[in-house]
Amino acid sequence: VTSDGSCEHPTDPRLARAGYGVFYGLDHPFNAKGPLRGNRTQNSYLAELTGAVHVFEIADTPTWLTLDNQAVVGQIQQLLDHNRMQYHKDKWAPKQGKALWQRMMNAIALRPEGFFKCTWIKGYLDHPKHAELRE
Repeated sequence: VTSDGSCEHPTDPRLARAGYGVFYGLDHPFNAKGPLRGNRTQNSYLAELTGAVHVFEIADTPTWLTLDNQAVVGQIQQLLDHNRMQYHKDKWAPKQGKALWQRMMNAIALRPEGFFKCTWIKGYLDHPKHAELRE
């Protein structure tokens, strides 16, 4: 599974609009896309995180997620590698998207260890598999 997020006009908070896309495969029923909703900050980091949360929340089989945002991948990896919820309580607090990170941790806690894998890949633009995310 791959997910991507982006933001138009990221330097102007008045104009910034962000969204995400999730791609499981051509015509797959779990493919999804959407804007960031609510009054939260609009940026690509939160868009990437929203896509990842979507994947983790609906996963019904062991899932390998690829993202092109190293910060989001690194933080997900911390949760997967360090005793999940306990690690968050003791050592780690995100600077953005606290409600999204809580949803991520809840999704992880509901599945057995090793259910999720998350890795970074180079940006999607040159990768033909990800063309649907850009549409």
